[in-house]
Amino acid sequence: MSIKNSFDADDDANLITGIHNYCDRWCERCSFTARCAVYAAEQADPSLDPAGHDINNVAFWQKISAIFAETRAPATIRTQTTVLRLFSGTSFSSL
Repeated sequence: MSIKNSFDADDDANLITGIHNYCDRWCERCSFTARCAVYAAEQADPSLDPAGHDINNVAFWQKISAIFAETRAPATIRTQTTVLRLFSGTSFSSL
């Protein structure tokens, strides 16, 4: 499961939208792991290599970069769509 797919709570009614915003990263002690998109993404990650969690390792930064890229794309699309809606029908020559 990719990060993008794991955060789409509409696809899985069991997930609690936004619960990851209150995450303290102690998944082993959390009673909401079955309903958390972050936990689902972590479990679906094929690279459970400890190097992926070491900030001094290139693998860690590659993983972080991929997560940011997946997060940025939908946000950019939503922003562009919102701007287009706001300015649709507006004459830019009058601005």
